[in-house]
Amino acid sequence: MEQSLHIWLDTEFTYFKVEILAAELALLSRDEQDFILGWIRRIASTHITLAWQFGRRAPALLPRMERRLLEAWAIHTCDIFDRTGLQTALRVMEQVDSFDPTAHPHDSAGVLFNDIAPVLGNFLCGLSGRRLKLEQGDAAYTDGERIVLPNLIARFHTLPDNFQLAKATVAMLWAQTRFGTLRVDWQALLNTSDSEIRLTQYHTLETLRLSARIARELPGLHREMQRLSQALHEHLPDDWQALAAPLTAPDATVDTSLSLLDAACALPVVTPFGYQGVLRPDAILAARTGRVEKEKARLRVKLSEMLEDQPKTMRRETIEAPPRLEAEPHDKNGQLDFAITLDDVPLAPPEGVKQLLTSIYLDFGEIPPEYLTPAGEGEYDP
Repeated sequence: MEQSLHIWLDTEFTYFKVEILAAELALLSRDEQDFILGWIRRIASTHITLAWQFGRRAPALLPRMERRLLEAWAIHTCDIFDRTGLQTALRVMEQVDSFDPTAHPHDSAGVLFNDIAPVLGNFLCGLSGRRLKLEQGDAAYTDGERIVLPNLIARFHTLPDNFQLAKATVAMLWAQTRFGTLRVDWQALLNTSDSEIRLTQYHTLETLRLSARIARELPGLHREMQRLSQALHEHLPDDWQALAAPLTAPDATVDTSLSLLDAACALPVVTPFGYQGVLRPDAILAARTGRVEKEKARLRVKLSEMLEDQPKTMRRETIEAPPRLEAEPHDKNGQLDFAITLDDVPLAPPEGVKQLLTSIYLDFGEIPPEYLTPAGEGEYDP
């Protein structure tokens, strides 16, 4: 227990006296030890000081408080930290005896990021497109390389519903990366006096379009999303219904949303759906800027290596015209794949090249011709 507490509470820098806490825990049953240690580990992912304070209080609280009440208190404290900061959260933790679970009915059924991340990470790996990391943050959003979720999701009274809401949020943020939401020219979109309303209405239009895509790609999950929306009393106002109709068409793209944006800006703002997250253009642009040139250089090097591996009969002499490489995307049943040809002869690209092509395609909606020029001597994979 001491070894685990040293790691979770980072005692090399915090100097917390975990030996005293471990001695107190040693007097409890194994089941009680596992309960307290498990919550110390979870709370430490939010803030180490909160985890230490919970550990100090939990052994004395356990005999006189139901575990579900302790869990609700711990989750509520983490939620307060996320919303208002450490000092307020510490005050809530000190006032445990006055904690009223009926005042926070959802907290006891909330899901914590660390508990759901392994399952949602596996779900995310099964979706097509760029490989995305799942990380914890202050809100639900994606920058095109990561999907970020808050530490606590507690909109519903039950754990299963809160988990389904987290899963629906991951699916919506994945869809933003997969179906072009992030590909928009952000400067052109937001370089106006009404940029805030344009961003909000663009987000709503894209949420409607992506919901229709998810209905086709993941129909079971879409039914869950509809059920969650009904439970949260979310609905689309009548004046939005006609505007939303073109977005449900199978051939609707981000350009469809952009073509409707001026009309949307004349309509009232729709209350955000529980699973739509937020749009953060600055984060999207920062990630894209760091990715684009790196992936261009990497793909050109990988293509050069592919050509080196081809039989000599397929290679060109240097005095002849350069090889003509083409990459054709295939988007079938939601699965994005690429066929590569060398002078019209099919090649079998390795998985790494397919992943690069996928990522580049998601940024541009095509593979720019200059990306298909194999690297020359002296160029390297960054």
